[in-house]
Amino acid sequence: MNNKYEKVVFYSEEDEGFIAEAVDLPGCSAFGKDEISAIKELETAIKLWIESARKNNIPIPPPKKANFKNRKNVSITLQVPEDVKERYVRFREHYKTTYNGPFIDKYVIEEGERAFEKNIARNAQKL
Repeated sequence: MNNKYEKVVFYSEEDEGFIAEAVDLPGCSAFGKDEISAIKELETAIKLWIESARKNNIPIPPPKKANFKNRKNVSITLQVPEDVKERYVRFREHYKTTYNGPFIDKYVIEEGERAFEKNIARNAQKL
């Protein structure tokens, strides 16, 4: 997966699906029936965009560097099944990390976006 470029995903009423765009690559976008498939299609589009730019001597914009100065850390509590907790512990031990991003991404893909959003909404109501 090409994670260098910032991606934006939004729902299009007109297209009745999700559009994913690579912010730094003009005109580079993809369509999917859901957010995950739109992002997967965008990965292919990014690769083809860069290949085409190279072949046609078009400058390839570098990915913008994230500006974390004005961002705040956010903590989200998820209620997940016990087997998912166990997988998470194995994931952290295997990769020797406390960074949760890759595991959460994998969980979202495996368990489905709706279940993930439902858990976030449930926890947000408790705040």
